[in-house]
This record gives sequence, structure tokens and C-alpha cells, in this order.
Amino acid sequence: ILNIAKEYSKFDSIYFVWNMDFRGRIYPVQTLLHPQGSDLAKALLLFDKEKEVKNIEWFKIHGANLYGVDKETYENRIKWVDENEEKILSVANGSDFWMEADEPFEFYQFCLEYAKYKSDPKNFKTSIPIAIDGSNNGLQHISTLFRDKKTAKRVNVLPTQKVEDVYMDVLEEFMKLVDK
Repeated sequence: ILNIAKEYSKFDSIYFVWNMDFRGRIYPVQTLLHPQGSDLAKALLLFDKEKEVKNIEWFKIHGANLYGVDKETYENRIKWVDENEEKILSVANGSDFWMEADEPFEFYQFCLEYAKYKSDPKNFKTSIPIAIDGSNNGLQHISTLFRDKKTAKRVNVLPTQKVEDVYMDVLEEFMKLVDK
């Protein structure tokens, strides 16, 4: 991955080739270094142009998600970043706080960008991808198409105070069946 990244770094911009399967899912043709790759692969990829972050809260949510605080409400994720700001900023000075994260390389990248943001909030621009993940996208689309409020709530389509986890719901039902 590092060797490929080193080769790609010689270019101002790179592009990825994608393949679509019969279900409409897309996959990169390249192996190892691509936007759906490992934590290391994702951390090495940047957009070729920096963009203004219009809502810093989504940037903070992204950072909390990378650390592993992804099952909390958005409000609590933002609060987590605020409460851990000193530790996050310490990474730019050599702290190993980033190593505790679920996605350590991407979180390291976030920490460096967060330090850049704190040094000049009004002019902050970034080239890191800020991910907003869905929760079971297939069920999200189906619940929306069929206007199924019960499923929509369980897959976080409808606003809720608690982040729902439909996979845990399925696991709990499965465990009940196993116990029987």
C-alpha cells in the first residue's frame, strides 16, 4: 500500500476505475489502495483540492466515528471531540493517543487536520474525505420507498435521540432462537 501511494504521489490527481455488479453495488478495480480499502489505504488518500468545511460539527462527528465513538448520538460525538480536544491536539506534537482509535491511521489524519482547524478556524479548508456512513443502506432505501416508519426508525432514517443498530436487533433475535 505504501509503495503504491508513493508512486501515486508523483501525480497532482489520480482517478480510480470502478466496476458495478448486477445489484448496483460499485467496487474499485484496483487492489490495496482505494477509497474502500483498509484504514491505512483510506488515510493515504486525499482529495486533490482543499474545500471549506461549512459545518465543523460534521467534521467532529467524523473524528469521533474514526476513534470508535460511532454508536453515540451526533451531539455526544461532538461533545466527545470537545472533551478530548487536548488529547487530539497533542497528536500533532507526537502523542500516541491516535493509536487507541478503531481506525488509527485515519484518526491520526483527522487529528492533524483538527490542529490545522484550531490554528485558523475562519480559513480552515481540508482535503480529507469526511465520511458520513449509513446504517444498512439497503434497508434505509426500502424503508423510505415503502414509507415504513418502524424500519426507518431502526435504520436511522427518522430522527431519534439514540443511534439505532439493526444488526444488534437481528443478533438479539437470533440469540433468542438459539436459546430456544
